[in-house]
Amino acid sequence: MMKKDVYFKKLFFFLFGGLVSLFFFRGEPAAAAWQTLTGREILIREDEVITGDLWVRGNGVKVAGQVKGDLLIFADELELSGKVDGDVLGVTGRTVISGTVTGNVRVLSAFLQIDGAVAGSLSAAGTQLLLGPESKVGSLLSWYTVTRLSGEIAGPALAKG
Repeated sequence: MMKKDVYFKKLFFFLFGGLVSLFFFRGEPAAAAWQTLTGREILIREDEVITGDLWVRGNGVKVAGQVKGDLLIFADELELSGKVDGDVLGVTGRTVISGTVTGNVRVLSAFLQIDGAVAGSLSAAGTQLLLGPESKVGSLLSWYTVTRLSGEIAGPALAKG
């Protein structure tokens, strides 16, 4: 009976490991529903509308147009003066949001400045957070060394640092 239990445990871990590997290492099909932009400097112009979720990897990213979906970003710098009809998720060195995000913003950004509107929650961590006097945020959860809150926070706020 003992050998049978060991056999089933090994079989279970082998199948489980195979499924996990298939899920995490299957490559491009996992992101097939996402549009992808990659490059040093990426610009979404004012008159541009991107429908669907967008995955962006680059050094400098400027979004002056509209993204009708989520924005997933990995960049040195993000400047969002347009509109995102969804969530903004990512890792950046410097983020400035002077436009509108209708969903949530969840970022790990060394420097984060909000001068626009975030309808949902702002969850972020880094070195410096600035909410400008014209900013509007649904709720706030942040962990920053330096925090300056001058704007409006509609819901609960927790700022640690």
